[in-house]
Amino acid sequence: MSSTLARVAADPEHPVVRVARGFYCKRWHEIWPAECRLDFVDPHLGALRCGGAGAGPANWQALNLVGWTAQHPWRNDFGCVGRPPRSAWGHTQFVQRSNGRRRELNWAEVTLLEALRMFDHSDLDWDAALDTVSSGDYFGRLRYDAEVDAERLRWAAVGEARQPGVFRERADSLCSALPSFDSFEMWRSRTSAHR
Repeated sequence: MSSTLARVAADPEHPVVRVARGFYCKRWHEIWPAECRLDFVDPHLGALRCGGAGAGPANWQALNLVGWTAQHPWRNDFGCVGRPPRSAWGHTQFVQRSNGRRRELNWAEVTLLEALRMFDHSDLDWDAALDTVSSGDYFGRLRYDAEVDAERLRWAAVGEARQPGVFRERADSLCSALPSFDSFEMWRSRTSAHR
């Protein structure tokens, strides 16, 4: 299949373009010049696809997405398991993570795990951060079909190497504050019922 897509993407007149290895997209309009094609690919969704299983926003970007800092990073960092791929975007960087359990997580769970790793740089104290998670406010920031399974997140947090002891305590209290399973759709129905 990928060889067929590679041949199709090699034709400059065809609407399918190659963004990165194994990642193709369709131009939005056929009359746009070839040099503008990459600019219209959503870098967030593209980076999640390029990062593979267990990829998700990392470092400052994860803290910002969860709502634990107001700082907007100038570069989008994405954690991925194994060797990081080359980025198709100049403002996106992949960082390597060695926890193989992350492959069982979706991108929203990886974002929470990365935010836990960076919590010492948060604008909030731990109780306020737990409130944003237990109330579900962070779901409004994550979107993109986010879902979080607390037990799966707890299981993956055990595999995080070289983390201080407070990381494990925070991971346990975070998973205890989360509903056992939550999704963006459930959060939206809860918040719309309160309005």
